[in-house]
Amino acid sequence: MLISHSSAIYPSLLLWSDPNGPQINSFAFLNPGGHRRIQAMRPTWFTEGSVKVYQNKLGRTIFKTFGTTFLNITKTVTVKADNMHNVMLSATTMRYSGFRQVFIQI
Repeated sequence: MLISHSSAIYPSLLLWSDPNGPQINSFAFLNPGGHRRIQAMRPTWFTEGSVKVYQNKLGRTIFKTFGTTFLNITKTVTVKADNMHNVMLSATTMRYSGFRQVFIQI
């Protein structure tokens, strides 16, 4: 069993779909990040650009200084935006996962 929380469902599915990866017989998704790009990840050009900017020291400083205020004013994310590192880690995970959409059949 593989247990994943939030945006970790994307790399979990990469592990599952890799023929050379570990055998995964079941999943437990806790508070999954979504089955498609969430509204907060749009427009795509802004989100992907933000992830790229955040990957350097100056970008992290800018996001740490102004990001939480911006997100709280605009209400663009549904997660608690008191820690930009958590918000950007989620965005980075979704951005580089390679999955455009996750389909879960129950």
